[in-house]
Formats: sequence, structure tokens, C-alpha cells
Amino acid sequence: MESETTNILLVGNPNCGKTSIFNILAGLNQKVTNIPGTTVEKVSGKIKINNKEYTLIDLPGAYSLFPKSEDELVAAKEILSTKNAIIVFVADATRLESNLFYFSQIADLGLPTMLALNMVDLAKSKGIQIDTDALSQKLGVLVVSISALKSEGIETLKNTFHKVVFPNQNPFYNSYNKSEIGYKDFVSQQIKSGNEENKVDETRKKDASERQKMVADIISNVVTRLPYQKRLVEKLDQLLIHPVWGIIIMLAIMTLIFQSVFMLAEVPMQGIEWIFIKVGGFVNESLPAGFFNDLVVEGLISGLAGVVVFVPQIVILFFFIGLLEETGYITRISFLSDRFMRRFGLSGKSVIPMTGGLACAIPSIMAARTIENKAERLATIFIIPLMTCSARLPVYTLLISMLVPEDSSVWIFNTRGLVLMGMYLLGFVSALLFALIFRLFIKAKANHFFVLEMPELRPPRWKPLFYMLYKKSMMFLSGAGKVILIVSLILFFLKSFGPSDDMQQIKSRYQAQYGNELSPEIERQQNSELLEASWIGRIGKVIEPAIRPLGYDWKIGIALTTSFAAREVFVGTMSAIYGLADDEEGTGLRDMLQKQTDPVTGLPVYTFPVLISLLLFYAIALQCASTVAVVYKETKSLKYTAIQLVSMYGAAYVVCMFAYNFLS
Repeated sequence: MESETTNILLVGNPNCGKTSIFNILAGLNQKVTNIPGTTVEKVSGKIKINNKEYTLIDLPGAYSLFPKSEDELVAAKEILSTKNAIIVFVADATRLESNLFYFSQIADLGLPTMLALNMVDLAKSKGIQIDTDALSQKLGVLVVSISALKSEGIETLKNTFHKVVFPNQNPFYNSYNKSEIGYKDFVSQQIKSGNEENKVDETRKKDASERQKMVADIISNVVTRLPYQKRLVEKLDQLLIHPVWGIIIMLAIMTLIFQSVFMLAEVPMQGIEWIFIKVGGFVNESLPAGFFNDLVVEGLISGLAGVVVFVPQIVILFFFIGLLEETGYITRISFLSDRFMRRFGLSGKSVIPMTGGLACAIPSIMAARTIENKAERLATIFIIPLMTCSARLPVYTLLISMLVPEDSSVWIFNTRGLVLMGMYLLGFVSALLFALIFRLFIKAKANHFFVLEMPELRPPRWKPLFYMLYKKSMMFLSGAGKVILIVSLILFFLKSFGPSDDMQQIKSRYQAQYGNELSPEIERQQNSELLEASWIGRIGKVIEPAIRPLGYDWKIGIALTTSFAAREVFVGTMSAIYGLADDEEGTGLRDMLQKQTDPVTGLPVYTFPVLISLLLFYAIALQCASTVAVVYKETKSLKYTAIQLVSMYGAAYVVCMFAYNFLS
């Protein structure tokens, strides 16, 4: 019926430009990353053409209808179950032959299908000429030439949807002898029965061979390759993937990134910190003294300030990661890393989700679905939480700023930046060590091969890059903000109340000794005793014996506990516990922590061994509760999730205890 919504499925190989086309057509800013297999879940949006509504669906990239990875399975199931749908197969014009194999399977399903030939401008620059009329005739489907990068041919593509028909003249349809069942049923049966290599029957192997021959025949008739001079970008690419120079360049880029995280963010961080101090002071003076004043200033403002101040560093890190993705350099890192990663039971494909773990472990664990080998995929999921996510960055920044003087440098490099880079490298090394241990217990059942299409190097698309920065920053603020607000309020109530007799006894003693007007120093002493007598103090005292061997007091124990909700909560918790609003000198959390002394020994609480121990704890311990949940979702194994949680926290405890006692 004309009134019914028609589904338009964007189908194709990884990195063919489907998501770019989706964004242009649907007007939705779905993130486009220049990495094969990025789109793991299907994404949909509504579009209207000539008063008819369509549901546009962007499916994960795949190489075949017979899935070898989780993302290919998502695509295959959606295609096989769809009704009233148009298939828009997006093909990379520079790799037409490899793309047409998957297309041939799609064309055999009996669905209205067309071919969107993307990147034709790039193909032309590489001396590739494609006779689209001849290609359309050979395939029996409509063929539209487009360039998603330049938004060329998109209107023609939109106006072609209503012309799409069932490809009954294509050379593949009915070419496959399937006895009494159709190709669609045959594919469904193969997926249900399992897709391991040892279950692939001879019929399917023969079909694949026949398809490859037919594709080669078509290509020979429609594609002409002319001699061309290599472009500068292609010469640069050879340098970037060179086994020696490529690694040197990669290390230089990583050094630049971590130097920038500290150096470029310093001024805006100071500005944000100053704003929160002034806002806290203004609110403190404007509201009547009492419980509500303390709740707003110490509970809410102090907690949020501890996280918002690190947004500039988060944005800078996201910017560089996005830049590496946009230009296609992330795939070069995978290529360079493959041989090295194989020693640990991984491959270059593991590097892509591991690199994503620098932003957040949750989507990165889901992105591991693109890894075909089960043992390698599980190993990758297991180690991703060891990569330094953006939530750890506020913790590292705070601790490193206490550990290393502000003006310290090594040659031309900022020492804080070098230490930060060292923490990221520590996370990577820890991940490899855990992968090596994992390899001893779970063996791969079959050899795996590193097959990864190398996307073209290209200039970054600034609009989607900056939109991604905005979206990720807002997600960080809203996600962390909600948790921080809840935790800060809970902490405020726990530190404001306790056994009434104990709390009142302390207040009465100070009032009897010093009167109603307490000096700032005496008031801080009273608040310290009240904090220890409060409910949060009592909870901390219960935790303290277990964490004392690591060098931590009960206040640090509270922060460690709350940060399991989200790592950045550590900073907000410390702000809430120590109450920055009480600091009339207007100094920040770092200065406040550096002033803390042990009430028994009188020595500083945050010594060199304690700071090193804390850095190691956050480098090794599992990230957060959300990470645990997504690991369980992806592995469907409570046992595996528990082993990961216990082993990482256990390793963190042992390493931190050894480091603290050795350095002390």
C-alpha cells in the first residue's frame, strides 16, 4: 500500500561510506569513523521523498551474508527478516570487485535492489574508469554514481528510490542450484546451523567460487584501469605504514597528544576552577548560613567542580582520537601493530576497539564484535578495561599534578605530560600481560587471519568531527554529572549526620572551650572531628584496615568505593569529603589535599608512595559498574565476568601493596 512506510536498507562492505550517506539523507549526525566495522548496531532515521515516508536503516558493514563476526550477524539477520524493503547496496568504486561478491549474494535474495557507486571521484583520480551503464546492464539493477564526501549525486539517489525493482535480470539470480529451497532459505539454514569453518559444506564453497568468477568477468567488461602518477597522499601513506618509520611516527604522534592534554588545557582549567570558586563564594554569602547553604555549596557545587574542571582535557583527548579516526590513521596503527599483537594472542583488529577504550570501554567492548575469531574477541573484551578511558583522566590529572611540580620539564617536554603518557602506556602494557595470561587458558580453535581493508587517507571532515566533540562532551557531562550529583548528595548527608550523641558531644566540647565564635583554624579542627564521627567516617573506618596496606586512609577508601560507579567520581568525592567551600583561601582540590596531614603522625597523607599506589590502582583495577554490565551482556557469561572483575581488582591490590611498601 502506498501509505505504508518502506524500509530502505543501506548495505555494503565496511568503510564503503554507508554512514556518510545515512547522515546526508536522514539529517542525523550519526558519528562516521573511518574504520571498518564501526557500525555495530543498526541505526535508523525517517526521511520523506515526494510526500512518501521511508525508514532509512544503516546496517553494519559486512563481507558476506554468512556471518563470521557479531556485526555481520546483525546485518544478515536484518536483511533476511526485512519486509517491504528496498536494498541500497553501497559499493566502494575503488574496490568494486571485492564489493560485488557481497552484492551478488544480496541480489539473489529476491528483494528490490539498487547499487550506489560511492567514491567515484577518488576512483577517477586513481585511474579507475567504470562504465556505469554497462555495469547496470550486466547486473540488471539501477546504478547511481555518487560521492558522499562531496555530497554529489545524493539528490539523484533520492529520486531513484521509487524506481528500484526486483533484480530479475541480474546474472547471479537463480544461478545457484539449491534444489527445492531458495537462496534466502539456504542462507537462513546456514546461519542457524552455525558458521564455523568446519561446517561450511561443499555446495557453499562451490557457490563462492562461481560467484568470484562471475564478478571477475563483469569487472573485466566494465572497469578500465589507466596508468596514473601516485598522489602525494599515497606516498605519505607508504611512509606511515613503513615497519620502522611508521612506528617512529606513531610514537611521535602519541607523545604530541599527551603533551597537548596537559599544556593546552592548563589555562581553561584554571579559568573553570576560578569560576567555581567564585560561584561557591557568591552562593555561600547569598544564602543564609545553615544546612541548605552547606548542601548547595559543599554537596553540589564542590562535587560538580571536581569533574567539570577536567572537561578541557577530555575535549582535547576526544579531538585527537576523532582526528585519527577521521583521517584513517587508526587503521594504519592496526596494520603496524598486527605482528606484535599476535605474540599475545591478539591481532591488529584488536587495536581498533582497544584504541576506542581510550575514550570509553563500553562502546569499545561492543565494537569487539567485529573480530571473527572467538578466542581473540573474548581476549580483547577482557583487556579493554585496562586501556585508560577518559573517566580516568581527571583522576590521573589530579594525582600527577600533586606528584610533579608544575614547571618541571624533561628537555623540551612537560614532565606531567610524560607521566600521563606513561600511565597510558602502563595501561597498554597491562592489557598485553593480561592477554598473555588469557591465552594460556583459552586456546583458539582455528587459525585466524588479519584481513582489514585500508581506507584512503583523507583530510578530516571538520563538521562531523566538532559535532562529535560536542556530543561526547555533553554525554560526559550529563552522564558523569548525574552520578556526581547523586553521589555528592549521599556523601553530604552521610558526612553531615552521625550518631547524635557523638556529634553533639564534639560541638559542645568546642563551644565550651572556644565559645560560639571559632577561628578558621579551630573550626577546621572541629569539622575534621565531626567528619570522623559521622556516618561516612564510620563506614570509612570499617574499610580502612583492608586498604591500609596500600597506604590509604578511610577518606581515600570512601572515594575508591564511590568511584566504582564511575572513575571520575573519585575527584568529586574528594571534593565533597574535604569540603572546598570551607577553604577561605580559595585554593583548589589539589592544594587542599596536599595540606592534609595524618592526625596521629602529623605527616602528610598524600606522600610519593601513596600517590604512586593510587595511580597504579586506577591503572589496573576494572573501570566501573557499567563496564561489568556490558562485559556480561557481550559474553553472556557470569563466570567470565566474575573472573575479569576479581582478577583485575586482585592484581591492583597486590601491585599497589608492593609498590607502596617498596617505596616507603
